[in-house]
Amino acid sequence: MSSSPSSWLSPVLVFGPLFLAVLAHSGQIKYLGWLPVDATFLATGVVFLCVLAALIDRPWLDNRLWWVLSLWILFLFPVAGMADNSYGLQKVFTLFTITLACVVGPFFLLRTARQQKVFFETLIALAVIFTAMSWQAGILRSDYGVGGELEAGTDVMNPLSFARVVAPGLVVMTAYGFTRGRSVPVRFAWLGLAAVMLVLLFATGRRGPIVSIIASVVVMVALAPAFKKRRGRTISLAVVSALVAGWFVIRNDNAGAQRILGFFAGESDASTSAREYIWAEAFDVIGASPWGVGWGNFPTVTDMESLTAAGGRMYPHNIFLEGLTEGGWLVGAALSVFLAVGCYRAVTGATDTLGVAILGLVVSGMVNAFVSGDLNDQKVLWIALAMAFITRPEAGRHALDAPPDLATSRPTRSRRLTRTP
Repeated sequence: MSSSPSSWLSPVLVFGPLFLAVLAHSGQIKYLGWLPVDATFLATGVVFLCVLAALIDRPWLDNRLWWVLSLWILFLFPVAGMADNSYGLQKVFTLFTITLACVVGPFFLLRTARQQKVFFETLIALAVIFTAMSWQAGILRSDYGVGGELEAGTDVMNPLSFARVVAPGLVVMTAYGFTRGRSVPVRFAWLGLAAVMLVLLFATGRRGPIVSIIASVVVMVALAPAFKKRRGRTISLAVVSALVAGWFVIRNDNAGAQRILGFFAGESDASTSAREYIWAEAFDVIGASPWGVGWGNFPTVTDMESLTAAGGRMYPHNIFLEGLTEGGWLVGAALSVFLAVGCYRAVTGATDTLGVAILGLVVSGMVNAFVSGDLNDQKVLWIALAMAFITRPEAGRHALDAPPDLATSRPTRSRRLTRTP
C-alpha cells in the first residue's frame, strides 16, 4: 500500500491543521459568538473528528505520543484533591478535553510538511485579520488607561486577547523572513509585515507577548541549526529589523508603548508586584505540600480565595510553579522534564523554515507560560511542543508522512495497532 493518505482523507489534511490553529486561539476569539455552539467546543470537536479519521486511515501511533499520554496520566493524581468550585471543575474538564486535544492532535494532524504549512499560515491569517479588526474597533488607537487596562475594548476582542493572537503569527512571519527557500523580496515582505504588527502590538501595553516575541527571535537566530553557515548575516538582519521597529515604536509614543519601554528600563508597577507576591506564596505552598494541593486549589491555600468565589480565576501565573503547587513535586518534575525535552528537540529540529517556526513558537510559548496564564491557557505552547516531539532532525520534516519503516532515514520505534500500510 502506498504511504500517501486515502483520497477521502484529503480534507483532513486541510481542515485538521486549520481548526487546530483556531483551537489554539479559541479562548481569545470572540467574533464567533453568533454561532449556536461555543467556538472552542466546535474547534475541539472538529479536531477530535479529524484525529479519528486520520487514525482510521492509518492506524499506528508514534512512540513519542506516549510522552504526552504519560504526563496526562500523572495529571490525573491531583484530580482527587481538586477545588470544589466552578474554577476547579472547569480547569480539570478543560485540561482533559481541550488542552489534551491541543497536545495529541499534532501527532495526527501536523505530521507532514503540508499540514504544518496550513497550520502556520492559519496562524498568520488570524493575526492579520484580528489586527485589522482591532484597529477598526479602536483598540490600538486608545491610550493606556489606569490600572493597567486599555480604556477601549469591544465584544470583538480586548487588548490582551489581541496580543495573544498576534504574537504566534508574528513569530511565524519572522521565521519565514529569516530562512531561505523564498525570494529576497518575499522574505523582506514577511519581515516588513512582522515589523508593522510589532509596532501595533506595542500599543496594547502588554509586556508578556512582546518579551516572548523578542526571546523567540533571539533564540531562533542564535541557536537554530538552519542558520549555522550564515548566523552572522541572520543576526545582522534581525538587528536591523529590530532597530527599524524600535524607531517607529519610539516615534509612536503612546501610553502602551511607554509602559513596555518602562519595563525594559527596569520600572515596576502593580502588575509586577502582584506577580512577585503570587510567586512568593507559591514557593511557600511548594515547601509545605510535596503532594500538591489539587487542581484549582492554589487560591484556597493562600489568601486569594475570594477571587475564585467571585467567579474569577487565580493561579501562580507560572506553569512550572503551577505544576509544583497544585500537582505536587512528582507532577512538577515530570512537567519540567517534558518541557525541557520539548525545548531540546525544538532546537535540534530547527533545520529548515518549518523547524525554525516550531522553535520560535516553543520559545514564545514558554516565556508566556512562565509569566501569565494557567496550564489551559498555553494552547499554542502545547501544540508547538507536540510538533517538536514529532520532528526528527536527521530525517527532515517528512519523517512522519509515512510509517517509520517506510521513511527514508533511520527508523524510529513505533507501535502498530492493526495492519502495516
